Amino acid sequence: MLYTAGSINFLGLIKNFQRHGKNALKTEEKHSWLSDPDMISIHLAEISKISKTNEDDSMLLFLTENAVEERHRLRLSRVVRVCKSDLGGLRTLQKKWTSFLKAHLDCPFGGMPSQSLVEDVFLLRNEKNLLDSVFYATFTSNLETSSSCSQSAVCAYKLSDIQQVFKGNFLTMTDSGCWVKYTEEVPNPYPENMLFTAGSLDALGKKPAFQKHTDNVIKTEEGVKFLSEPTMVSIHMAEISNHSENNEDDNVFLFFIEDSLESQHQTRLSRVARVCKSDVGGSTIMRNRFVSFLKARLDCPFGDVGAAALVQDVFFLRDKNNIKNSLFYATFISNKNPSSTCSQSAVCAYRLSDIRHVFTGGLVSRSPSGSWTTVTEPFPPLYLHTVSTKTRTI
Repeated sequence: MLYTAGSINFLGLIKNFQRHGKNALKTEEKHSWLSDPDMISIHLAEISKISKTNEDDSMLLFLTENAVEERHRLRLSRVVRVCKSDLGGLRTLQKKWTSFLKAHLDCPFGGMPSQSLVEDVFLLRNEKNLLDSVFYATFTSNLETSSSCSQSAVCAYKLSDIQQVFKGNFLTMTDSGCWVKYTEEVPNPYPENMLFTAGSLDALGKKPAFQKHTDNVIKTEEGVKFLSEPTMVSIHMAEISNHSENNEDDNVFLFFIEDSLESQHQTRLSRVARVCKSDVGGSTIMRNRFVSFLKARLDCPFGDVGAAALVQDVFFLRDKNNIKNSLFYATFISNKNPSSTCSQSAVCAYRLSDIRHVFTGGLVSRSPSGSWTTVTEPFPPLYLHTVSTKTRTI
């Protein structure tokens, strides 16, 4: 069965969400259903496979449109749900969706609700529990249409929360065109003028900080500048040993921001640091300190040349078939002028194999005088504490 969302006429003025083939259905050509929409993506949620109450599979459409329920016709993000087994109405809504519902999809910027417009959506399925699957959506925000300054963000939504928001508290449109809360018993199928949920679908809360407590405490060296005024962002484990044929060790990656020590101008830069999971510290020097610590600059180029890309958050998308093809998705913010309130944002992706490769050579070492020079001699398996910064950039 084919589902499409897009223009259905030559001029591209009429846009529809429809199912093709036998029992074809589509949306009503009314602004209360879809108001000048920009379709983003369609996803299937196979709820029937895990449901104990014979729930139907859901088709979810992500889009942006004009908000007809608001006095000010803002552009808002939506998620639409229809049932896969929907057959349309018998008398009214013939060959039209009778299970069509939509909800506001919110991704707050700076902790405050905003006009966040969804740009793309990726579904990360949880094979053990489908309802724990997560939609990762990228958003952009531009509060002033005439402004060239916008923000970007990635928000996550659990499938179970999306399912829950469509179970009640609806809005209905009156004859005067106003939207009010529906207080009567909900009919089945839904009438054509009851299309909205009363609430918004909010993104998942921030994940808790990573902490690990163990009897053998290993930490970075404090006597030398391993980390210079760092702002920690996230930690990720790459279980290389499960896929390695030559006994490679698992890696732990730390993403952070710090002052640049290798440059005369101490600018803030983004970094990724790597340590080995089996690192037990030094026996004579570097006792209880990481001896496998290396770090590299993490770059995300912006259109504004010279702007510093500062990492804000990192998501690790694992490839179960080949761990080295796994990807780190990192969100960045750029502010070339610290006193400016206008900044740029971007999302950059880094393959795990590329990050691991950049730590295989091309190191710089700090001399006793404090200067940084390229390491030209073979470096020991357990790196000296002065060897800490890569010359190459990811």
